[in-house]
Amino acid sequence: MGDDESPDKVIREREFRLPSGIDIGNLDVSENVDDSKKAQKQDDAIGDLFDPFAEPDEDSPGRVSRDGSVSSPPERDIVSQLSTEGEQRVNWILMVSMIVIYSAISIQIGRVFEAQIGTILLLFLAFFGFGLGELWVPKERLSLLGITWVIISMKVLYGLAIELRNWGVIEDDLLLGIVLLLLVVVNILVAYRHDHDAIAAQSTLVLLAIGSTAGTEFGELGVAVMILIATIILHGIAINRGSGNLASLGIASSNLWIGMHAITPQFSAGPLQVLPIEEPLLLFLLLMVVTSLNAYMATVFSKNENWFSKGFETLGLGKPGLWGVSISLGMVGAVLAVASNREDLGYALGMVTFLGGAFGGSYLVVRGVQSRRVSRPLLITATVLTLVLLNDGYVDESLGVSSYHIFTAIGAVVTVAIILRDQSSVSDRVLWVGSVVVLAILVLLVPTDSKSDGDGGFTLLGILSLLHIGTAVLAVRRNSSSLTGVTVILPWSWIVTEKMIEETVRTIMIANDLNEHNGMVHLEPLPLAIYLSLSSVLLFLVNSKMGDSGVNLASGFLGITEISASIRDSGLLNLWSIGLWLPMLTIVILAQFDGFNTLSLVSLLALVSFLHILSFALGLRNSSEEGIIWIVAITYLTIQWRHGLDEWIFVLMCLSISSILYFGKDAVYGLGIGMVAVPMLVFW
Repeated sequence: MGDDESPDKVIREREFRLPSGIDIGNLDVSENVDDSKKAQKQDDAIGDLFDPFAEPDEDSPGRVSRDGSVSSPPERDIVSQLSTEGEQRVNWILMVSMIVIYSAISIQIGRVFEAQIGTILLLFLAFFGFGLGELWVPKERLSLLGITWVIISMKVLYGLAIELRNWGVIEDDLLLGIVLLLLVVVNILVAYRHDHDAIAAQSTLVLLAIGSTAGTEFGELGVAVMILIATIILHGIAINRGSGNLASLGIASSNLWIGMHAITPQFSAGPLQVLPIEEPLLLFLLLMVVTSLNAYMATVFSKNENWFSKGFETLGLGKPGLWGVSISLGMVGAVLAVASNREDLGYALGMVTFLGGAFGGSYLVVRGVQSRRVSRPLLITATVLTLVLLNDGYVDESLGVSSYHIFTAIGAVVTVAIILRDQSSVSDRVLWVGSVVVLAILVLLVPTDSKSDGDGGFTLLGILSLLHIGTAVLAVRRNSSSLTGVTVILPWSWIVTEKMIEETVRTIMIANDLNEHNGMVHLEPLPLAIYLSLSSVLLFLVNSKMGDSGVNLASGFLGITEISASIRDSGLLNLWSIGLWLPMLTIVILAQFDGFNTLSLVSLLALVSFLHILSFALGLRNSSEEGIIWIVAITYLTIQWRHGLDEWIFVLMCLSISSILYFGKDAVYGLGIGMVAVPMLVFW
């Protein structure tokens, strides 16, 4: 009996362990993954940066669920990351400190000692550093210290050359330039000797500095030619070494150098003179050629590692790609050049046009568009328009229009056509960041003061209206929450920001008994009211499509993500909510600084209120009617308290709140009736 039961027992146990039913877990079922969305999220050009409009995935690290739980905690928050990488950062800080200290020592030697003794001491210090470099660079643990000593030695040699000029040993500035160029060659050879980008980067900056001082002998043309030659050499070294570090440094520094020469007056650097580039055509062509070279380098090295990206990552700001970070830094210098010529609008916008064409085309190639498809129309257009610029006098006499205006018009059409043709390759992030950059440049360039060839803002606000219409159309076509957010937020936020900065500067100047600051942007009430009215309509249209999207302002910062989740759940940063309280806040601030007359103020308040009440009545928004009542009531009461308009405010308050009560819940009747009565109390 026992022997018969034993197999049955085993069989029963095995049957118990077998699954009952059909197991579909191992079936090979293809998942329907939207490749276009994957490609949209992965932008190699921009890289991984904090995006306030990005909605984190369910499994993204650090995301707080609506129940307060964190399903996937982040590996490292910003504090942990800074602590972990702190040792490496300290090493770099010590390296820079050593370079500064020994540079100061070499300068002091040059000031205190005579030529012979000073030369001997500086040469000893230089060769001592080279010797330490030869000993320590091959050793892994001492490599950084050895590199530091090599950089110090080269810095001492550069300083020695300048001191020899001060001592009179080198009698001519041209000869000094030749000696410095020979030292740059030595610097490059040493960089190859030790195979380190930091040493080569030193030659990058010195070569540009030599180019800046070429004006002492050769004038503005010499400065421009030397900067161009320096840029070509720097990019050549980067290509030869395959170094993303040098490529990004060359892109950023070359444009910054041109911007410096465009905006600064003449000054002295020791015995040498640094001249500004004041010839318009020379500056224009120099920036255009250098920008083209930089765009090419950004395309070639778009996926390489670089120092700037690592710096952003260390600060907890994400890890931008080489293209994004180097172009952004280079644009700073380019904007300086543009701002220095803002009096000539056609000239300045021409610069903006070729910057957009070069960097926009480069971005498309990085995103996978064939290079010939992009470069051919851009190169042909640039060649033709350059010939137009070179014949500016003939063009002006024949057509009565500046060649820079023709350059801007044709160049802008070609650039926009190329980008729109391949817009599927452009990520939403680039589009919304680009719209912010374009708005900032236009605000900086387009004159608005009627006393200085302005028109009270009609031109500026007209161009910005076209920009907002474009982002609204793209938001609907691409179903993009980020473009929707820009369309909702940007028209109101830039005006408030500019006005607050203007008033802050004015207050500081008055407090220090300086001349009152009149501000850079002067907007008349009529164009301002039309612009904000159009923005309100666009807000309503795009929010009707994408209004449930939110803005994530605390992604990645452990410890405040819970606060972010609470704000998110409250709906305060829902685009419908932002589209109400931000315009109302803007109207209150602008009214305080006399931005409206009575008609424009009342009309704009009525329009914003009507659109939001309409959205509530049509069921387009999820936010509660209590929030609408509170925001509308506080805005109206603030306007009444500060500016009067009692009859208008009472009528608008009654119409607005009664409409909300008609379509809303019975629970808000008490709040609504109470708010309607408050204007009467303010009036009395």
